[in-house]
Amino acid sequence: MGSSFYAESQKPENKDKLPVVKWTGSESINIGKGSTSIPHFEFAGFKDRPAEFVIPSIGYDTSPSDTQVESTPSDNFLPKSDGDTKETHPVLDTLDSGDIPF
Repeated sequence: MGSSFYAESQKPENKDKLPVVKWTGSESINIGKGSTSIPHFEFAGFKDRPAEFVIPSIGYDTSPSDTQVESTPSDNFLPKSDGDTKETHPVLDTLDSGDIPF
């Protein structure tokens, strides 16, 4: 789907605009003993990005100053330092083996 609008998205007049795609149908195919549907899309154009549409950040400023930007919920899953790769989750971290139903 992205290949249908990527070239157009690189043009200056489409900077900061969102691509609009139209679903044109699906194709059903058999795979083994089952089946699946392959969706088909058509590029319809670009629209201005709504003011309330915020691009999520990963929680870190990429500027040379290396200053922390406003925290996001996804920060719980990012390393806190170069050596810290433990993922944390406010609910999942309170579970123990007695909470697992199998």
